[in-house]
Amino acid sequence: MKRSSKVFSVVFKAVYLVLLGFVVLWIISRIMISASSTQLLYLNLGKMPEGTVFADVLAKGDWNKVRKTNIDYEDLLGVDHTCEIAQYDKDGYKSLMFNADLYYTGDRIDPAQSHNKIGFEDWSDLFKELPYIKVAYCDKDGNILGITEEKHITPVFMRRSPYNLYADGEELSYKLGPLDDIKPWILFIAMTIFGVVYLIHNRRRKKKLIQSGETDNERKE
Repeated sequence: MKRSSKVFSVVFKAVYLVLLGFVVLWIISRIMISASSTQLLYLNLGKMPEGTVFADVLAKGDWNKVRKTNIDYEDLLGVDHTCEIAQYDKDGYKSLMFNADLYYTGDRIDPAQSHNKIGFEDWSDLFKELPYIKVAYCDKDGNILGITEEKHITPVFMRRSPYNLYADGEELSYKLGPLDDIKPWILFIAMTIFGVVYLIHNRRRKKKLIQSGETDNERKE
């Protein structure tokens, strides 16, 4: 029994150290990837007003903490900072495309499709400072044809994740990207809990053996 317990203890410690090393390497790799990769925001569109050519995200929050941008989209969309969506400033809401580091990827909306998906890059955790959003449907001149309801976005911490926004007429919802990044943490936490339980059990077993030995010695005396 003692020998099997020792073998199990050695195997467990070896596995735990290997797992710990894996988690450390994973953390380092995620930091390196996060430092060099862009973040993606996808906008899925349905039931758009007639004449919609592109859509923009309107956001509200602490704009003083958001890095401004001078980008316009004249080459991609034929609009600049003089259009209605670029000048929009109502109830604290402003355009992300024209006021923050959010780069439209140039995806075109096809009116023949019931649903369209367009992307934005390098949004740099904007929802931490701007947690309230709406989606604005725009025509070819940048005029606003319609705006969705307001949605509160919960920022993602400790990892980077794409956001999928779903604008369907006036309705707006969102989903986070895959949660694969969290699997190593779950495994590590499970192993840690198991290790603590094992150590407590092992300590109690040794204490009982010691007490049993002391009792035997007393009986012999």
